Amino acid sequence: MELTLIRHAEAADAGPDGDDGARPLTRAGKRTVRAVAVALARIGVGAELLIHSPLLRASQTAELLVPLLARDGETRASSLLAESPGASILDLLGGLATERVALVGHAPALSQLAAWLVAGDRAAAERFPLGKGGAAWLRGEPRAGAMQLVAWLPSGVSSRVAEGTSR
Repeated sequence: MELTLIRHAEAADAGPDGDDGARPLTRAGKRTVRAVAVALARIGVGAELLIHSPLLRASQTAELLVPLLARDGETRASSLLAESPGASILDLLGGLATERVALVGHAPALSQLAAWLVAGDRAAAERFPLGKGGAAWLRGEPRAGAMQLVAWLPSGVSSRVAEGTSR
């Protein structure tokens, strides 16, 4: 399986009601996600299925990543991406019939998932920092310690990759 983990980009602060789930992407956040989509496509990342957290900022990020989907690809929301990774996310991934999947979610859960899949240890999440708009491309079996890191796009790198520049 090819698995791409993408953290949502910059979102607005919670409104007066304090509803964290309703925080939209900022204008800058939307620009970042568009750059992430271009950068990922440039390095050969694509997906047949894009699964995202149901929180607004992740849903909006997923909408902007639709260009990465194959022609008949689909998007869907899963509450598993709004919580810390557990056996349920591995069961979900292991039960998919598709080989190219993208997940859009939040910190620290995506860093924990990357650490778990690559190093076999969720506690190693600090070695896999996914900042806002960051992405990780993994390949292998979706189980603890069985995936390898193919590419890491930390926050801010995507715009340089999308522009074709390096610094």
